[in-house]
Amino acid sequence: MDNNRIERIEGLEGCPNLEWLDLSFNSIKVIENIEHLSKLTDLSLQSNQITTVEGLTGMPDLSCLSMGDNSIKSMDGLLSLRPFTKLKLVSFTGNPIVSDPEYRAYAVSHIPSLVYLDYRRIPAKERAAAHEQYQAEIIELEEKETIEKSQRDAAERDEALVARHIKMNIHGVPGLMADLLVDPETAKVLVVPDFKEAVAEYKQGGKSAVDEFTDTMTRQYDRKLAETGEFDAVVRSLVDEAAYSSRKKVRVFTKGYEEAKRKLAAAGDDVDTIESIVHTTEDAVYDLEAQLLELETVRQEQADEFLRAFEAVVAEVSSASLEAIQVFFSNWRTLETSFYETTSAIANNVSEELANGTLELTRYNEAAVALLKDRVGLNTAMQGAHDNRGTLIDKVEDDLLAVERAWARDSVGNARTAEDTRNRVRVSETYDFVQRVEAELEGDQED
Repeated sequence: MDNNRIERIEGLEGCPNLEWLDLSFNSIKVIENIEHLSKLTDLSLQSNQITTVEGLTGMPDLSCLSMGDNSIKSMDGLLSLRPFTKLKLVSFTGNPIVSDPEYRAYAVSHIPSLVYLDYRRIPAKERAAAHEQYQAEIIELEEKETIEKSQRDAAERDEALVARHIKMNIHGVPGLMADLLVDPETAKVLVVPDFKEAVAEYKQGGKSAVDEFTDTMTRQYDRKLAETGEFDAVVRSLVDEAAYSSRKKVRVFTKGYEEAKRKLAAAGDDVDTIESIVHTTEDAVYDLEAQLLELETVRQEQADEFLRAFEAVVAEVSSASLEAIQVFFSNWRTLETSFYETTSAIANNVSEELANGTLELTRYNEAAVALLKDRVGLNTAMQGAHDNRGTLIDKVEDDLLAVERAWARDSVGNARTAEDTRNRVRVSETYDFVQRVEAELEGDQED
């Protein structure tokens, strides 16, 4: 793609496996639209009109970058090359940047993977001097990178954990207590310090319930994997066995068919001989067709039998999961009711003490005092918080039940669809094979 007067980098969406890209001697001003080239190792942008080093992301294997004879003036963009840990060679010859006396030291110190800079090997002494010159900046940069890596790792772990929770169908459960307590109405009433012990008991009860439920759903998830894996293995075995038998029969027919074609070629204009060979071959291909369709019918009957057994197992597993979900949330509602009743009783007692003038107000902040003085408002807030928590509990339960039912439906439905597709393809392949032989025989008769 060099020497093509290209002004924009585009049209490479269909080249994700590209390893080497030469865009030299064009009129490109901006590096763009190459972030999807994840396998790129060598990129040449020599002799263009690029002014900034940017747009170079998503290429973890990049080892060689040629950007000589462009219009790059600032060293700021060089820092964007630091994440490329496999980058060994970079060239900026012919750019205004190389006239900066700090250029080489900055590039060597800030791009630690470099071996060659502007086609010159970096001596150990130059590397050491460059690191010493920018030591304070590099230390600060490394500390920042360590923090960022730690944050990325934590985010990836969280993402992986969420993904596992979704697969186990417990999404929303591990964080349910936290979500309940950050509800605005709940947070409003929890300013009253007397609720602290009740909250602790609620949290402890919730944790025990979550741990037990997680253990149960982990076992259910493991069983799902085992049952689907076993079913897939059985289906593959049936398919492989039928395919093996079919190939044997086709090979036998093909051997006879090749012999028949040689006899047809040798028959010349002997019409009787040609007709005899053609009829014999037609009988053979029709017999093969019957045998192949019989094999497929037997295989499909066996698959249907295993499908029915699989459907029963899926129903059993799903039923157990549905029951576990319903039991968990029933127990949680008991915890929630107890928490609401306990905190309501505490609120009434504290409000009563406040009304009687026996409450030690120094223990309460302004928000708590204002809430306790307004008994109607307090009761309304307590009820609203309880209702909000109940709504969230219902929602999480409904979501999990819906996911569980969808798993059961899709597991069986997808298996049946895959089996029907296999059957249609196999029957179609058989018919196509027979028709192809028929057409060839017809052509041989006409010739």
